[in-house]
Amino acid sequence: MSFWYALVRSYVRLGLNLYFQKILITGRDNIPTTGAVMFTVNHQNAFLDALLVASTNKRHTHFLVRADVFKFKLVRKLFSSLNMMPVYRIRDGRQQLFNNHQIFEKCFAVLQGQQAIMLFPEANHHQKRLLLPLSKGFTRIALGVEKPITIVPVGINYTHHRLFGGSVNVNYGASISTAAFINGDGKSQRTLTDQVQEAMQQLIICIPDNQDYQKYEDYLNQRPRQYLNPSGCNKWVRQTAPSDVPLTNAQPAEGFLRTMAKGWSLLLNFPPLFISTQLLSRLSDPVFNSSIKFLTGILILPIYYLLLWSVLFLFAGPEIALWFLILAILSLFIRKWTLRY
Repeated sequence: MSFWYALVRSYVRLGLNLYFQKILITGRDNIPTTGAVMFTVNHQNAFLDALLVASTNKRHTHFLVRADVFKFKLVRKLFSSLNMMPVYRIRDGRQQLFNNHQIFEKCFAVLQGQQAIMLFPEANHHQKRLLLPLSKGFTRIALGVEKPITIVPVGINYTHHRLFGGSVNVNYGASISTAAFINGDGKSQRTLTDQVQEAMQQLIICIPDNQDYQKYEDYLNQRPRQYLNPSGCNKWVRQTAPSDVPLTNAQPAEGFLRTMAKGWSLLLNFPPLFISTQLLSRLSDPVFNSSIKFLTGILILPIYYLLLWSVLFLFAGPEIALWFLILAILSLFIRKWTLRY
């Protein structure tokens, strides 16, 4: 593992622990310490999903991410230095799909080198409490390696998809070997896909995608802590008929302390929060909300605090500078810990 990768991962891990109220990690013993590993992850929250998996396992992980984030040269260099590789979709242009052949070859080399790779086999992100049908791309990579590899299914469950201060469960499932599927036909590929799909469904909240979906989700949204227990939550969904789902009340009003914390945090941290709001206003996809807020926190807030402390130190003295900085940071922590989870 390169020093740069380890340094960035440690900083990201610190940022995630500050962003979330609670990060619950389960099944980490299912991750092999050596050998080729493929993490197959559900995709609920843009690149925040990748950061959570990369920072909660000890393997040196490579990523497949959507190609449109590689448009800018500086971003492309940064992402490449952190083992990120672009994957092209039909929306990127049919001609661009041919570039995936080269990316697949890089993936084969990573796995041949007994390293770890992470991808999102749903091939799209969304924020419904369910798993989309898996694409066949991940089996093409998994079975394109000469030797068997280990697939570790991963489920990520958020209490709040878009709010700062929510909690999250990163759930590593039992490993699946590709030994029985190598050199098989198309049927073997479909069998592996079905096996991974079934394993991932056990690790996340899965509400049937039908006319009653919203009724279940509305009820659970009133009790977001249940999202951290996917097996228990799924059992309740299976055993509860739509007619038996209790009616939900209106969203309860926020408490006085949280209302005050939101106001003070906005006042004391206005520049970075304003930048975050402006970035979010330019995005049509709400799945990026938490990712943008998190990046604002780890990239812009430290710079803001340094500048804030420097200016106040020069013009108001060290004591006022210190107290203003403490209040600015404390207001964000109170805002975080007063969010219901």
